[in-house]
Formats: sequence, structure tokens, C-alpha cells
Amino acid sequence: MKGLLNKDKTKRFTIDQALSHPWFSTLHKDNVLDSETKNQVLATMTKYAASNKVNKAIKIFKTKLSIDNKVSSKYKDLFFKYDKDNNASLS
Repeated sequence: MKGLLNKDKTKRFTIDQALSHPWFSTLHKDNVLDSETKNQVLATMTKYAASNKVNKAIKIFKTKLSIDNKVSSKYKDLFFKYDKDNNASLS
């Protein structure tokens, strides 16, 4: 099952490799999953993959905001350091 969860696409199982895995082949042989259940599993997996992409994008955005705020804060501190008369302008 780890082959299905590998983030590296080149190392991740193909659909044929996954279906030939004993876990899946046992389910298929015993006809454990009907077509509706299979469709639900596929839909759930698709939603999970999409949510991971969204979560990754949110983390990147939060990191960028954090960096922007830190840089902004440093520039603000630097500005006030040179604003000797505290009139919000440099002369």
C-alpha cells in the first residue's frame, strides 16, 4: 500500500500495479466492492488529493505572508531609526 502513497510520481504505483496488489486482487476476486462503492472510494480519493493541494497552497501563502510581515517590520524599524524627529518623513 505504501506504493500508492508515494509522493514521487515516478515511484508511485500505476493503476495496474495497484490493482495487481494482493489487497486489491483479494477484494476483486471475492467481489467485496460493488461498483457504487468503488466509485465512492475513487471520489473520496480524488477529494483527498485536491484537499492536499489546497492545504499546500495555503501553507505556502501563510509562509509568504509571514516572510512579508517580517521584511515589512524590518523596513519599518529601519525607517523609524532614521526618522530622527518622528514626523514620518526622512529629511
